[in-house]
Amino acid sequence: DDHTVVMVTKVPSAVLLDRLTNRFMISKAAADKYGNDVDQYPIGTGPYKFVSWQRNDPLVLTRNEDYWGPKAAIKEIVTNRIKEDAARVSGLLAGQGDVINNVPVEEISRIKSNPRVRIERAQGQRMYFLVLSPAYKPFDNKLVRQAFNYAIDPSVIIKHIYEGNGYLMNGPVASNVIGSDPKMKRYPLDPKKAKELLAKAGYPNGLEVKLYLSPDRYPKAREVCQVIADQLSQAGVKTELVAQEFIVFWGQEGVNGGKLPFYYVGRPAIDADTVYDQYFRSGVTKRAQYKSAEFDKLMDEQQKTGDMKKRIALMQQAGRILMEDPPMVPLYTLAEIYGVASNVIWDAKPGERVLAYEMKIKG
Repeated sequence: DDHTVVMVTKVPSAVLLDRLTNRFMISKAAADKYGNDVDQYPIGTGPYKFVSWQRNDPLVLTRNEDYWGPKAAIKEIVTNRIKEDAARVSGLLAGQGDVINNVPVEEISRIKSNPRVRIERAQGQRMYFLVLSPAYKPFDNKLVRQAFNYAIDPSVIIKHIYEGNGYLMNGPVASNVIGSDPKMKRYPLDPKKAKELLAKAGYPNGLEVKLYLSPDRYPKAREVCQVIADQLSQAGVKTELVAQEFIVFWGQEGVNGGKLPFYYVGRPAIDADTVYDQYFRSGVTKRAQYKSAEFDKLMDEQQKTGDMKKRIALMQQAGRILMEDPPMVPLYTLAEIYGVASNVIWDAKPGERVLAYEMKIKG
């Protein structure tokens, strides 16, 4: 059967399908012909075909008339990358584009007031949190990590920075993620309790930390971290903000090199395993350098458990460990906000994807 793929794993894997969601089939003939340069010759199996693209120029696609599934309703797609928020919104309002992503919350009312366009929202799956790496002082002390959780209230950030367009996380993962625990509650805001824990940990006069962030990657990251720094100050923690370009922040001298003790990050996922495995399971990455034999054991077991109900229960147990012995401060997910022309039929879905083959044009 030429249309059946058999994949053999060393051990049972309940997360295989999730791991394959960002893997794509390409032509073997193209791969053999172009080798490592195959990405420069786009050949796939999708509903659109590549027409043209040059750096800083639009990406142009045309409908694949030989597509194996239902044909796309729109014949040609032109995608422009416009970094500036104001320019992106102005282009939509002027009719120069039909769909834009990452609409700033302060522009929502302007788009709503224009009959030619509308706002589309979806609860995002990118979970924002603060990593507290136990590999570095003062975060090698669990009491300090607990104190930081008592000191921070992300609901203030959602209300005043994102104007209500966010969803509070009550545990290590968001409520719309497989493996979340609806019974779990986050640490309540309690600066007095935070100070007591810091004193018990050997910091009766407070402490100083650096909070790393990447403003060019995460929306309003600087404003968010300023609020976090202010809240920590109420618990006796003096925080210096260190802003970095994402290529530095994410590289071997940053997150992936395990060089940042305390940082603000966002990670999308539909399954708790993604975040737990990449950040908190020992030995997988250097992002948090957290070590818990009990947590690792639960991760091993859930990844091999095909019964989803049992697997979720195992991930919920793992989540409780991360809350009691926290290597993180969970914050929120944000609404994915799009501006859409009124004549475009399309509903936003979680996942930060704008899929043209799902769209139709009225009339």
